Amino acid sequence: MKKFSNKFKDVILEDKTLQLIWKSETKNMKDNDFQREALDFRSYVEEYKPEGILVDMRNFSFKLTPEISSWRDQNIVTIYNQIRLKRFAFVVNDVSNYTDQGVNDVNTFETKYFDDFDVALKWISGK
Repeated sequence: MKKFSNKFKDVILEDKTLQLIWKSETKNMKDNDFQREALDFRSYVEEYKPEGILVDMRNFSFKLTPEISSWRDQNIVTIYNQIRLKRFAFVVNDVSNYTDQGVNDVNTFETKYFDDFDVALKWISGK
């Protein structure tokens, strides 16, 4: 296992999975902070080419604007398709606010939402 940390996030590489765990400090993020952190995470994705990614959003407080969401789709999500990511899990506080997307025309990977970190980790690990 490898772990990388800063004030906004922890990134953990284990087996063929990559975990992004957002910290409560994200409440102080600006748009450029989010973009920098997302590009940093992308560098781990490009280097390690995981089969599964888990993003723990339970402490994520930054408000994504439509412009930042679009930027993320163009600059980050496209990499997931390029590396042939298989599974992407979000861990959230309330799954009733989300719908599972499965695989769609844009993404080559399956996406699911969980409120239990361990269940999400087992799913992205294929266990």
